[in-house]
Amino acid sequence: MAALEGESGRVKVPIDRVAAAAYRVVFGRPGRVLEVAWLPMLVLLAVELLPRLISDYFWPDDTAAAASLPGADIAETVIVMLCLSAFAVRWHHLVLAADRPLPLRRFLAVWARFLGYSLPFYLVMLAVAAGAPVALHALSAAITDHPIAGLSELFTENTADALVAVIALAISLVVARCSLVFPAVVIGQPLGLAGAWRHMRGNTWRFLAATLLVTTPILLLVWLLLDLILEGAHLPLPDPLAPPPTELFLLNGVLTIVLLFLFAALGATVLADFYRRLVLHVRSN
Repeated sequence: MAALEGESGRVKVPIDRVAAAAYRVVFGRPGRVLEVAWLPMLVLLAVELLPRLISDYFWPDDTAAAASLPGADIAETVIVMLCLSAFAVRWHHLVLAADRPLPLRRFLAVWARFLGYSLPFYLVMLAVAAGAPVALHALSAAITDHPIAGLSELFTENTADALVAVIALAISLVVARCSLVFPAVVIGQPLGLAGAWRHMRGNTWRFLAATLLVTTPILLLVWLLLDLILEGAHLPLPDPLAPPPTELFLLNGVLTIVLLFLFAALGATVLADFYRRLVLHVRSN
């Protein structure tokens, strides 16, 4: 067993082949993503769009009415986590074990375990997102009376984004190193965090690079198309400090949800390929 684990650590997953395979799986039959994602996608579209549409209908002069609902952001975050994890479970199973159906009871058990591994990472990311601005504000307030307060505030402003980026990168590296637990749970052969960490040795940056390789071109293409649409429709760029017009809000909402599931499918396909090469292939030998 130790030899197998050592061998799995020496496997170098080819980034280009994994990226090409992910594009073939996802875009070779685009309808397959919709077959798996249609229900969670409808739920997220409702969560994303309905509050604003209801607000525009009932309170047309107050576009921020829906945003004032207590706990709205927390509820939306929870629903996004549930929907994306449910989709990820079904997509991983489709990619890794398409010949075996996933009964409802089995799906619920796998989903619960999948969420059990996901929840700590979600909580850490939420804590960073919520705590970093508070900590930086407290730091800025603490140095206001410093003799070189101007330089200190400038330093704080310049390092705020860098600090958050470093923390996010560190979390991403940990999540990537442990990410094999997710396909392992779906396939019914749990690794545990220690086992996933061990099997991903030497390939963490390759996994992140492959994920960036499959998502970055789509982001650039969407940005270009969106810019052409706005220019063709003679619509101004939205003001980040003001609520966008309803037309732009609908376009942005639908596009965001579609991209969310598309990236989830691509990321899960890349991860499934890494799992196949680093775990299943090694075990079969």
